[in-house]
Amino acid sequence: MEGSILLAGVVLKLAIFGVTSILIALFWEGGLVMIPFNLALSLTTLILSSLAILQQVDLKSFVALSSVAHMALGTIGLLVLSEEGLGGA
Repeated sequence: MEGSILLAGVVLKLAIFGVTSILIALFWEGGLVMIPFNLALSLTTLILSSLAILQQVDLKSFVALSSVAHMALGTIGLLVLSEEGLGGA
């Protein structure tokens, strides 16, 4: 259980930072073309994982699915390319 919470709190934040730093540094022009697709994919992930959270009775599954939803929310914040989105992610 502690490992799941640690994964949700620290490792996912580092994953968001690593992915965005690599994507922004290496694939800036190609990444701009794919933003609408990635936003739709992240929004779909957020909605489906949030709906799955509502049915969970196991705390470990709840933490795992909520970290997936949180990762999707951070990705959406980064992909909107605004000051508020980057600060919130």
